[in-house]
Amino acid sequence: LGGAAEVVGIDTSDRAIEMDGIWYPPYPYQYLGGIRLLPVLPNKNADRDIFALYVQGFFDLKQLLSLEKGVTDLSLTIGGRYDNYDDVGSSTNPRFGVVYAPTEKFWFKALYGEAFRAPSFQELYMQGNTFNKGNPDLKPERITTMEFLAGCYLTRTVTASLTYFNISSKDLIQYRNDGEANVTTNLGEMVSTGAEFELKATLGKS
Repeated sequence: LGGAAEVVGIDTSDRAIEMDGIWYPPYPYQYLGGIRLLPVLPNKNADRDIFALYVQGFFDLKQLLSLEKGVTDLSLTIGGRYDNYDDVGSSTNPRFGVVYAPTEKFWFKALYGEAFRAPSFQELYMQGNTFNKGNPDLKPERITTMEFLAGCYLTRTVTASLTYFNISSKDLIQYRNDGEANVTTNLGEMVSTGAEFELKATLGKS
């Protein structure tokens, strides 16, 4: 991030504006459209150090448990990711997936995962904007997903599947007006849940 002192911003409001401790009065010449030019303050020079580690393991449970009857496929996938941001903290996020097929025609999947998004430099430190400001106290956004799927072969070339999903997010980063400007902040939670049906047909090699 950075800025230059000669850069200016255009403001069309009819109110006094405070920027970096300096108050700019309303522009008096309304017959020119009420437009005034303000110096755009340099944003904070910022950098961050990031460390990330990801591991994943796949396990063929059918082979490990020597299962023969009633199991065509049974597998488990386990993964995890660790992230550390020196400016907003660290986060550990697991992922799990189970696939079970009792026969060659039917299969089931269960998936679970967590993730997070660190605030951007603009969301943290933006200050050279008349209407929007950053917030250095922001927390990362976090999300949890769950998915359950059941599928089957209707014919050799036609498959059908039904999926239920649930996505939960918290600490979403949005703008909120504090009476003077829109400031980035963590606002509440959001949940999305539903179902999807898919019918897929393979018409040929071409």
